Amino acid sequence: MEKTEQNQRHALFQIQCVVKEYYCRMIIDGGSCNNLTISDISDMVKKFALSTKPHPHLYHIQWLNNTGKAKAKVTRLVRINFAIGSYHDVDECDVVPMQTCHILLGRSWHFDTDCVHLSRSN
Repeated sequence: MEKTEQNQRHALFQIQCVVKEYYCRMIIDGGSCNNLTISDISDMVKKFALSTKPHPHLYHIQWLNNTGKAKAKVTRLVRINFAIGSYHDVDECDVVPMQTCHILLGRSWHFDTDCVHLSRSN
């Protein structure tokens, strides 16, 4: 493999999507077990007027951020309609405080949609 292709093997697939006419950053991460959406200072859920519902299976999530380890209790779900170009989809995401993107789609979305996003050519 060329050096640039080798470097891409460890990069996440990042893309811009549209939710309720707002542009959002999305990461597609086949290594993530969950689909997540942001709930932080900008609070996408409130800003976009998305309605949430109680999460049926409460759990804690932990990851690294600029301040070290972050841990949050996941208590809410949100159903998000999004578009990537002409592709439209709806998915349920856990609401968590994160700073990397607005939406993170993980293995469950990959499995449900049986998607192919051609990492090399994209």
